[in-house]
Amino acid sequence: MPPSAARAALDTPERNEASLSMQTTERPRPKIRVLNILIAVFALVAGGAMAWGGWLLMAANELENVAEAAREGAGKALQSELARERADLETRRALPELRAALESGNRDAARVALSGGGVGIEAIEIHPADLREAWEDAGRFGFGKLGVLQSALDRHDVQMAVVQDAGRPWLALAAPVDGSQGVLALVYVRRPLDLLEPIVSAAAPPHAYAALRQGGRSLIEAGDPSLAESAERGAIVVPGSRLRLVGTAPYADQGVGGLGGVLELLAGLLVMAFGLALVLVPREKAAALA
Repeated sequence: MPPSAARAALDTPERNEASLSMQTTERPRPKIRVLNILIAVFALVAGGAMAWGGWLLMAANELENVAEAAREGAGKALQSELARERADLETRRALPELRAALESGNRDAARVALSGGGVGIEAIEIHPADLREAWEDAGRFGFGKLGVLQSALDRHDVQMAVVQDAGRPWLALAAPVDGSQGVLALVYVRRPLDLLEPIVSAAAPPHAYAALRQGGRSLIEAGDPSLAESAERGAIVVPGSRLRLVGTAPYADQGVGGLGGVLELLAGLLVMAFGLALVLVPREKAAALA
């Protein structure tokens, strides 16, 4: 039998069907359409931008919450510290040895009684209850010091303020000392303002701002000074003084639904997942998704 006839005999219908079946099973996976790739790239970029924006909103809101909590904690610490200072002078001004020293005119003994071995007291001054001479030369005496002494005399209580004295700001306390015939003298205690710096610093986490203020002046600042103008909202006032602790963080938008960026983050992730689906599924299914 000729070779050609033999090959023709072997090409039976059953053999042809098996050959077609083998070609079908070995056919490579269909390629994804170019349009689907373009859509997937756009979805990945847009979804990534949306998710990143949502994450930034969440981070900004978290910083705002952290800064507020830090300011509240520092405010309590500041109030506690200054209340302790006031209570300490309140106790010492009622000491019998202080009264006896003032009645005998021994101001050195009076200063010793007032100091009580206290750490951080920079100066102790004894002034007459009549501040007439101080008022006559208020510029030399110091307006801040004179103001806190006059306030202590008028209110008959321990008064506190930050004053400019000896060329720099100080934490000053003043109080009257009573005798049998009325006010014997006014005492003035000056302490370094530095003792409050750790408290103010604790109120300003990274990228936030805090300051101790009196009137329109910032006495101690911590954090980002570019936020200083917006720091008055939520100021914490120190009772019995004009001091207040202020602070703020960069503005944080609440996002869609007031959820602080959560919806934006989830929406971005969903869009990215859609883009990935377009390139990971076969062409027929990708066409249906698109």
